[in-house]
Amino acid sequence: MTTIRRLACCLLLSLTGAFAMTSHAAEAAGPTHFTQDFADAFARDWVAGWNSHDIERILSHYAEDFEMRSPLIALRGFEPSGRFQGKQAVRAYWEPAVGPASSLHFELLQAFVSVDSIAIHYRSNGSGGRLCVEVLQFNADGEVIAGAAHYYPAIEPPAN
Repeated sequence: MTTIRRLACCLLLSLTGAFAMTSHAAEAAGPTHFTQDFADAFARDWVAGWNSHDIERILSHYAEDFEMRSPLIALRGFEPSGRFQGKQAVRAYWEPAVGPASSLHFELLQAFVSVDSIAIHYRSNGSGGRLCVEVLQFNADGEVIAGAAHYYPAIEPPAN
């Protein structure tokens, strides 16, 4: 995330009461609670990033060492565990999905709020119109440190 985007995100989060401005203050204050306004704004920006097909814009939401979990990672032969760690590993997985020939499009349905995470409910034409929920956990800097993709109907490994 660029410095300007990080500062803007931190400002938005602090104005909406989503988290304390320092990690020390956040630790002292206890768990972080996001607002619905933050979740809705982040979800709109996140979906717009994917729909722009701009890999840098997509990755700007994530910390350098974030972990991504998805059954598609294993299904597409990238990593049997279905987990990646770090932007470079995820870039190799996501870049083909948003390349020049891609018609990938997400439709935002709803954003849900938890203590230090949000869940984005959307429909993806890239997975056959499946309903999807991405649960994104944040650090005190407003960056996503962990993401888990959930699908309905379930994406299951092929039978042997």
